[in-house]
Amino acid sequence: MTELSRALGRAARRNADAQSARLAELPAVRQFFATVTTVTPGAGPGGNALVTVTWRAAELTVAAYNAAYTPDVGHRVRCSLVDNQLVIEGRYIN
Repeated sequence: MTELSRALGRAARRNADAQSARLAELPAVRQFFATVTTVTPGAGPGGNALVTVTWRAAELTVAAYNAAYTPDVGHRVRCSLVDNQLVIEGRYIN
């Protein structure tokens, strides 16, 4: 059981490092457009949806999104980086 816990810890650290590396590639402006890639209802904090977006071929996990917005796969959204957390500000329509 201890070996399983160690393996899980290593996997979690690798995932966190990969996410940090992807966020480091974001532009200095700290705002960009991305496309919602996945929405997993109830899997996020507080029972909200867990959302990922794609930006420049990298899939990034969203830390938060505007309460007035309901994410859906394929939406074009404006994202911001706030305290090294990715936030969806809202949906934009072309």
